[in-house]
Amino acid sequence: MRFVIWNVRGLGTDLKLNAVKKLVREQQVQVLLLQETKKTAISEDEVRKLWVDEFHFRVGNAVGRSGGLLTLWDKNCFRLGKVSIQDRIISVSGVWIPKDVQVTIINIYASWIHCIGYWEGISM
Repeated sequence: MRFVIWNVRGLGTDLKLNAVKKLVREQQVQVLLLQETKKTAISEDEVRKLWVDEFHFRVGNAVGRSGGLLTLWDKNCFRLGKVSIQDRIISVSGVWIPKDVQVTIINIYASWIHCIGYWEGISM
């Protein structure tokens, strides 16, 4: 599994978009978790600028210019089963195709105190 987790501090410039895409391409990233996108909405066209192959994604929108999450994956590596999007947390569960195993990927941009209720609700 090749993951990148990055607090991008905003995706508003071509320079930042190009830097993310270069990293994805050079490292052959399979899952990309971005925090602090500072985007109140992200379109599929915008996401396409970050990725090189076929993909799926989920977005947790920023509130004003604060926060924002993007979880993006190679659709040939991960088959989505279940999604939970809450304030500052995106959780995707499904099958990691190369190994045929169930996985849960969680993208969080929050303090630990904000997550206490979320962790208590997870059953392994």
